[in-house]
Amino acid sequence: MYFNFKVNNVTSSSSFYFSNNTKISIENTNLTPYINSLILTKLKGEKPTYKAIEVSSITLKLGVPEDINGVKPVGNDEEYLVIVGKETFVYAKTPAGLLFGVSTLIQLKEFNELVGRVIYDYPTLAFRGYRIFVPGRENIQTFKDVIDFLAYYKYNRIILEIGGAMEYKSHPEINEAWVEFCKEVFSYNGRADEIQLYTYPWEKDSIHCDNGDGGYLTQEECRELKKYCNDRGIEVVPECPSFSHSDYMVIPHPELRERPDDDYADTYCPSNPDTYKLLFELLDEVISVWEPKTINIGHDELYSVGICPKCKDKNPVDIYVEDVTKIKNYLNAKGINVFMWGEKLLKAVDEEGNKWAGWFDPRTRNGATYQIPWLYECAERMPKGLTFLHWYWNFDYNLDDVYHSHGYPMMFGNFTAINCKKYRERINKGVLGAFASNWGCFKPEYMQRNMQYFDLIGNAYAVWCEDFDTENGKKEYYLEKILNECFRKHYYGKENLIEVIHTTSLDIPYKFFHDGTFIDDDVYLLGNYVLTYKDGTSCNFPVIYGTNISNCNKKSNETNGSCLHVLDGEKVYYKTMFENPYPEKEIASFEYSPVKKDVVVELKSVKY
Repeated sequence: MYFNFKVNNVTSSSSFYFSNNTKISIENTNLTPYINSLILTKLKGEKPTYKAIEVSSITLKLGVPEDINGVKPVGNDEEYLVIVGKETFVYAKTPAGLLFGVSTLIQLKEFNELVGRVIYDYPTLAFRGYRIFVPGRENIQTFKDVIDFLAYYKYNRIILEIGGAMEYKSHPEINEAWVEFCKEVFSYNGRADEIQLYTYPWEKDSIHCDNGDGGYLTQEECRELKKYCNDRGIEVVPECPSFSHSDYMVIPHPELRERPDDDYADTYCPSNPDTYKLLFELLDEVISVWEPKTINIGHDELYSVGICPKCKDKNPVDIYVEDVTKIKNYLNAKGINVFMWGEKLLKAVDEEGNKWAGWFDPRTRNGATYQIPWLYECAERMPKGLTFLHWYWNFDYNLDDVYHSHGYPMMFGNFTAINCKKYRERINKGVLGAFASNWGCFKPEYMQRNMQYFDLIGNAYAVWCEDFDTENGKKEYYLEKILNECFRKHYYGKENLIEVIHTTSLDIPYKFFHDGTFIDDDVYLLGNYVLTYKDGTSCNFPVIYGTNISNCNKKSNETNGSCLHVLDGEKVYYKTMFENPYPEKEIASFEYSPVKKDVVVELKSVKY
């Protein structure tokens, strides 16, 4: 079963099912329409083929009763209690808890474990989220599919980078410049890397051209997305990049650039009052559209500090602290809390001795020597009331203490729980939450190959299971559960599947597909399986490296979801599935037809 529930008492071995006769009673809350739709579409159905008892009613109530079947509520705001029987109940303190209870019933049904039982559960972390971009107009539905995925796995927040991807009525030049900028970045594969890494003699921010898919949504479209999220218990935290990643601001306003000679500038000048006039006008529009409780002000990957004539004689630490304080005070005055990325507080060194967070020694880049100012001394001076996103958690677990020792609330960002050393020990020190991060698009193939489904499912285990850890053998235990759940969820509900176990000796180095890097079929398409029917018709199934096959000498993580690893001695095979479009037809043959003639694909087995 998916989660390790806090209480999971089986009261009978009888199986149950929800039918169209099952009466629904739900207390009226903001989530009631969505919960009701889940019950109708995901729980109710035809009588199963196995022997089961029909559930006569399902009742959802706010408030958790004391001491039912040994359950003693702890008072968590998101706790819920599920009682499965002929009369089934879901109790919770909040509407979100009712949704979690119904999600649990759906999961039980999917695992064929909907038997008489009492389940009590609550999350171990209050903030359970996903950091993402605004979708492009053509991918709004894929965005919504991801939000439904988050609701299913009991997440409660997204951090949504706005940047230039939302319409600004007071500054249409922002959107116009953003579209033109992204058009150039998308002009060919790798153009963003060329700009960021190989054009200028200084460190530059990564280019977030996947935001809005290089375009922008109207304010009304953004409001509709906000409603879709809120209706599923997902709070939207807009991310409004400031200081760093401010390309959307400074490309159309060169007078605000910290580096006037950078045609693709990414940092604004904090000594120019017009910078904040523009920033605050944009923030006001974001606040009007999204009505947020919290805004993430960014400040990650800040490399250009104290460069321009107005800033060059100032202390970089002073510049940084004053900028953060100014923005925080503006938002706090409007009743809005502030998140920000927190790596600049760290004197970070990874296990290989590499220095990070902008305290580099002088280095040569594209023929010039430069040094990024050290900013970690700002840890002593940051204003109270900020919550920091810590994405250097994987370099050294002792870095957590910089936040704890200064009394700064902290959450893990860019998080992959299964790779977090000493997870439980670190969480117990006071981590508030964890956010996975997607720096690319929402298309399913990209989500899989960028490890998004893997991270989200793995993090869901971590933030709900009290015994989740990465020490004492538990990493291997949970890794297997995560991989199996990725595979199950990928194919759940699909019928007439053809199982293929195959591998290849080809080895293509792994890369992430974001910042203007996209999947190129000329590189990854190896060939096709040709399914031929006895009536002479046929269909093709593409064999794509990284998507449904990979190298025989190592387990490929980018295939997680579409594939399971099958070991034969030291050799790695990949079990994947293809949907048979004509299950009523008799199959004559299933053969491989290569596109890359020099690449061998070994088909171990196929099951129709």
